[in-house]
Parts: sequence; C-alpha cells; structure tokens
Amino acid sequence: MAICIGLELSPTYSEEILKLAGYTLNNTPQQLAYKKLIHSYRGHSIYECNEVLEALGLSPLCAKAYKEMIS
Repeated sequence: MAICIGLELSPTYSEEILKLAGYTLNNTPQQLAYKKLIHSYRGHSIYECNEVLEALGLSPLCAKAYKEMIS
C-alpha cells in the first residue's frame, strides 16, 4: 500500500498491483481506509496519509519507519 501511495498510482493500478501481490482490500476498517486513501488521497504524501489513518485510530503505513522519523 505504501508503494502505491508513494508512487501516486491510480486507484486502478493500485488495486491491480495489490491483487497481483495476493493482497485484496476487504471490508475491515483498515482496508476501507486504504481504499479511501487510494481513491481520495492520490498525490498526498505518505505522512499525510498516515495522519488520516492515525486520526481514524488505525495503524500507519510503514509503522516502524514512520515512528522512528517522528520521534
């Protein structure tokens, strides 16, 4: 997911890449948030997307690297 956000891929390409990797977006809160990110936050940075995820009480993308950068 972080790669799709970082490369600013279209929703169609993002979903196809995830599918090819054997990863499908289902209807869990985290997965619904990912869908929102690839459809509505294209062009935003990973940091901005992480802020959205954290505001929703969800795990950020690249959690370990992100937490190291903000501490």
